[in-house]
Amino acid sequence: MKKILALMLVMQSLAVAANVQISEVYYDPVNTESGGEAVELYNPGSAPVDISGWIIRTEASVADATIPSGKIIQPESYFLIADAGFSSSKDNPSWPDADYEEAITLANTDSGIALIENGTAIDAVGWGSAAGIDAGLFEGSPHPGASSGQSLQRTQDTQDNSQDFIPAAPNLQSASYIEGNTIQLLVSVTQASPSIDSFDIIPDDDATKSGIQITPQPKGKKLIPLSAVVSSGQVADITSVRAILGAETVNLTKAMDINTTSAKFEGSVGIDFFEDPGNYTITITAASESSSSRTAAFEYLSLIGLEIDASSLICSSSSGQSCSIPGDQNISTTDKVTVRNIGNVVIDSEISGTDLNSGSASIPVANVKYSFSPSLAAPQTLTTSPIRSSIGLVHGSISTKELSFGVTIPSSTPAGDYVGTISLVAVQS
Repeated sequence: MKKILALMLVMQSLAVAANVQISEVYYDPVNTESGGEAVELYNPGSAPVDISGWIIRTEASVADATIPSGKIIQPESYFLIADAGFSSSKDNPSWPDADYEEAITLANTDSGIALIENGTAIDAVGWGSAAGIDAGLFEGSPHPGASSGQSLQRTQDTQDNSQDFIPAAPNLQSASYIEGNTIQLLVSVTQASPSIDSFDIIPDDDATKSGIQITPQPKGKKLIPLSAVVSSGQVADITSVRAILGAETVNLTKAMDINTTSAKFEGSVGIDFFEDPGNYTITITAASESSSSRTAAFEYLSLIGLEIDASSLICSSSSGQSCSIPGDQNISTTDKVTVRNIGNVVIDSEISGTDLNSGSASIPVANVKYSFSPSLAAPQTLTTSPIRSSIGLVHGSISTKELSFGVTIPSSTPAGDYVGTISLVAVQS
């Protein structure tokens, strides 16, 4: 009577079949395909499950293995099914023996298995390409697959094999396994960031001062040569080395391999002539799967300079009359004077001149007037000594000012050609 009562209690406490999972598949053993394969089942529920007569279906057979009667998976426990001869052929002798052995055939690519109870699929897992796997042998999308010596191991149950399984070193458990005795440790090793061993700005335009000084290139962009030594696990791991100055980013190119882990990279970054003088920072970034950076500083020196677009001017008039030459802001017109700031600070101008001579006759320099405007508004008198004009010409890519001239010809001046010179010098405002 006690035996019958006990049997009734066991039968009433059996869990529903859907709780059982395929928790691990070892389909590509290292030593042998015959006797080395295994399938692990897991009952995550709180009640035992009777798996008597359940079938393992594979690509090779709709009933590749049939679990004998009387087999029960206890709550939170495992059941290990393996190829015939697994106890002697398994890759690792320390692995547990299977709870049940039968000759099974698991393909290494584009394959899968299903756990079947009375014709109903309880669970399935596939690996490889879905196009090459029989229907019903995977859930969602198949997992891409594991390498030889690895197994596919379940981490969750979303009914998508590609998301639910990971490849890892086998961790097979049998019915004798007690949950909590072992912990599976998965360590994901990522590639370390490249190391920037050195970063140098090559030129130094003022060796008398500490640090690096860079002199602007008038009207242009000063190219600053750079050199860096970068190391990684392998030189081939370094995907890019970039230099950044302000809004400009340039790629440095590999100049030479120093050894298998280090290489020298070179290139240049530019800075425009009109950028403010002062301290600047160049950042270099080396990248592989991750990146690292390093900086170098330099001082951008002041540049005071101007240019004019006209090298000679001509005006004609009669004795006792005047002539004038208006200025403009078009740097390409050579018959009208345009003053351009070609430095990186705000400038004024000092202007001077000479008498205009023609043989024994001359026109005094004081008869020449000038104005930093489109016409001779509020003109100043040219002298042989430099006179400063506060024009406040700012620095920029193209920053210009008009310069107009006029000449008063004395009434006693003989006819002829009179030539003199006018000099302009930039000074910082």
